[in-house]
Parts: sequence; C-alpha cells; structure tokens
Amino acid sequence: MNTNIVKETAKELGMTYKELAEEIGLSEGSIKRLASAKEVNDQVVKSLELLKEAMEYREVKKAIIPLRKLLEE
Repeated sequence: MNTNIVKETAKELGMTYKELAEEIGLSEGSIKRLASAKEVNDQVVKSLELLKEAMEYREVKKAIIPLRKLLEE
C-alpha cells in the first residue's frame, strides 16, 4: 500500500493538517488537498523531510539541555 507522505508525516509527528501547514508555510486547505492527492510535488516532499529532521533535532535538544545543566553542577 502506497501511503501519502502528507498523511504519513502528520501521523508520525502527531500534528493536525493545520499545524503541519503552519510549519511548512502552506494553507490548511492546500495540505488537505495534498493529503488526498495521488502524488505530491518534490518541493512539498522536501519540506516535509526537512520538517521531520527539524522535529528530531528539537527532541534531541530538549533531552540534552537537562543533561548539560546536570553536568555543569
């Protein structure tokens, strides 16, 4: 089964289409249309890939900050 990358990314990141749209600079309507499209253009795919990387970085950063503070004590 070929899953739509917009649906997949929203589910993976636990975001609504509105939140996803805000993160990559599109309207909620555009994201909804893309979520039901058979194909998604390369720019959107790249934006979603970069968003996933950024979200991973944010999570790592959140985990490191308390460790850094602990090490500084």
